[in-house]
Amino acid sequence: MDYLSERNPLLFYFLKILCTNIKNLRDLLQKKNDTQKCLENIESKMNEYFDFANVANRKLNNARNSLPPLEDIIVFEGTQHLFTHFDKAHIYPFSQIKNDTLKLLADKCLDHCKINQNFDSKQINEIVNNGIYQIKSVDNLLNLPKNIHNIFDKNYFTYNQNGEIIYREKKIIKPLELSTIEKYFSKIPYQKLSDLRKYFILQRNKFLEANK
Repeated sequence: MDYLSERNPLLFYFLKILCTNIKNLRDLLQKKNDTQKCLENIESKMNEYFDFANVANRKLNNARNSLPPLEDIIVFEGTQHLFTHFDKAHIYPFSQIKNDTLKLLADKCLDHCKINQNFDSKQINEIVNNGIYQIKSVDNLLNLPKNIHNIFDKNYFTYNQNGEIIYREKKIIKPLELSTIEKYFSKIPYQKLSDLRKYFILQRNKFLEANK
């Protein structure tokens, strides 16, 4: 199930909600309630969830494709003239923000299924908008060359809340790329370590620790 939650969170949370509703159905059948009405209610709840989840999924992907301009996220200053292209690298990964958001959405939907109430669209929007905020926050972004970004996304290195580099797979990094990291990207400057950036670093490291 962990693999499914990572690879297809929409399906994972759909199955989670479905399992809960099957339990509700069994309970209702034991009480000899109207089976057809119960089935219709489950179908309605599942359709509502998928509508919300699909909209959320699309909005999160759109946020990923509309990040702030590079000049607004320069963390490693003085490197702009040394590299032909920079990526906008997420400290706390986009994929995990998306997964967190869909999980919160599913949990909220589960709550409504259990108490048989309609979904609160305001609460749903708040969950999705928080995910969008994290994706687009300049404090969750680093300017990294593409090859270094790839290494960062493979979690071969990270940073602590003092901005200092922590290698997790140093031996795997190629010598030239390792030299580049150590020369230009080994420390996030103090003036760039806002409380929010420290928060995203903390979230990243918690995620890495939990997925060793």
